Amino acid sequence: MKNIIFTILTLITISTFAQQDVTVSIHQNGWLEEEEDNLSYYYKDLNNDLDKFLGTWEYTDGNKELFVTFFKETDYSCGNAQDELYAKFTYTENSTLVYDTFANYDSHKKINGAVFDGVNKMELFYDEPSIIPYRTVNPPILKIEFLTPGNLSVQPQLKWDLEYNTHGNEVWPFRIPKNLILIKQ
Repeated sequence: MKNIIFTILTLITISTFAQQDVTVSIHQNGWLEEEEDNLSYYYKDLNNDLDKFLGTWEYTDGNKELFVTFFKETDYSCGNAQDELYAKFTYTENSTLVYDTFANYDSHKKINGAVFDGVNKMELFYDEPSIIPYRTVNPPILKIEFLTPGNLSVQPQLKWDLEYNTHGNEVWPFRIPKNLILIKQ
């Protein structure tokens, strides 16, 4: 009888102090009034808003060509989980391969994140494998916007704006153009 009571009390104690998972919309990431310490949050893409960005996108302009493929995954870090985008890309100039993160992709994602600005706009962390060092204190931010196909465009487009504030005589450290329009492949 003592063992039964002890087992019941142990289970009640464990369930009382166990961390609970709470699923909330990815759009609330960073916007919740207060995250409770005893809860683990999963910022889930409940409405599949990330899906419109998935797949391969292409930019070509004369001698420059960029292929970017966006993937969706769940990131488990900082005690919480969140659905996010990450990208692999190839970039060529004058038919010479400059970057290929498909072939040389380490565990550090070069483009990733899940911060929404509305439904069709996102901000992502950007880390181009540049040979020119750049500051990580105010890191570059890649802003992407899904452009819905209109009368003139049959394929979806993705607006790409790279934001990075240079200081003084600092050289722009990135090879990939900072403002482009990519076409869905």
